[in-house]
Amino acid sequence: MKKCYANNIYIKFSFIKEMNKLHTTIALVFIILLGSIYISTRLEVPQKISEAITQNKKTLPPPAVPPQDSSTKSASSATGGSESGSQSSQNPLPFQGCELRTISYGLKNFEKNSICKTYQDTNCIEKTIDCAVSVKNLDYETSGEFEIIFKYTFEDSQETYSTTSETKNVPQRETEKFSNSAILSGADASREITCNFEVGSAPKKEVCF
Repeated sequence: MKKCYANNIYIKFSFIKEMNKLHTTIALVFIILLGSIYISTRLEVPQKISEAITQNKKTLPPPAVPPQDSSTKSASSATGGSESGSQSSQNPLPFQGCELRTISYGLKNFEKNSICKTYQDTNCIEKTIDCAVSVKNLDYETSGEFEIIFKYTFEDSQETYSTTSETKNVPQRETEKFSNSAILSGADASREITCNFEVGSAPKKEVCF
């Protein structure tokens, strides 16, 4: 009787052990199947996306080419199809012209001397006033004639006594002295007089731009 009961217990444990093995095997198979499905899904998605992009590229129409103007075609053929010829026709050079401009010069060393040559008692009845100024031609290429105008004016009334001028040729990068004199006599000799000057004319040269 005891032996039969022991055999039954052994059979039950063996059955439970076999069932556990079966459950473990089924679980492993299920996990392997899930892993395979996951891996195949991961591999198929990028492939499908790549195939869809390739198919879209194949089905897209070619880009439209804008019509070429006949004037552009003729310009290209005339210049051998060069790009520079086409650009020069579309972007012309700015207008270039020439004009006469006064050359550069400088004025310096202004001089004024007044000398009474004849007295009557203590009054001056004859006086000479000398004025001078130097003109420097600052240009490196052009020489020409300068005209300096001398103007004598009484200081008490700003009345002009006389106006005269002197003209000289001044070479490039050279300096010339222009001078003039005025003689006052009688009552005018006793009055204070001043001398002013201005440039009447100066050489010009052609400047192109």
